[in-house]
Amino acid sequence: MDVALRYGPRATMPSQALRMFGEQLTPLASPWLLKSGPPLKKPTDLAQFALIDAGDAYRTHLQWLTWRRWFDQHPLTQFQPKRWLVFNDAYQMVQAALAGQGVVLARLPMVSESMASGDLVEPLPGLRMDSPMAYWLILGPRSEGRPEIRAFRDWLMAESQATRTAIDEVPDPDTVDHIDPID
Repeated sequence: MDVALRYGPRATMPSQALRMFGEQLTPLASPWLLKSGPPLKKPTDLAQFALIDAGDAYRTHLQWLTWRRWFDQHPLTQFQPKRWLVFNDAYQMVQAALAGQGVVLARLPMVSESMASGDLVEPLPGLRMDSPMAYWLILGPRSEGRPEIRAFRDWLMAESQATRTAIDEVPDPDTVDHIDPID
């Protein structure tokens, strides 16, 4: 293997893995849904909307991707929305939000372009939820000295910096020594 991109917590990564960016989740919706629907100014206003959720996350080790976890972090433990839309694919979840079908709890690195273009908006800024996951670059031990691999690594880390900027990521103090370790 020359290069691998991995998604996971730090504990599962090899020591030489380079952290590209972390992950936060936040409620997002299409601007026209927010203009045509009831106001969404505080967490309890979510009860008036369909919520788009990750169905498979409840059956796997990905519970941090769910609305239930977000509710627990924002004292809404007995909360029930107008209705649920459940998908098993993050891309489908985002597409449903783009189509105005509801509010999605989105993973910021996956939607940064939709946010930058204004196709999705964050109606509850300041209520983001941290994920234990991050995106990592791993170089093969015999590959990292090759000029083409170094060039790819440099380009990928520059793109990672652009993603961190787009999602307003503050470096995680536990991994700050693993961010941007380019020679």
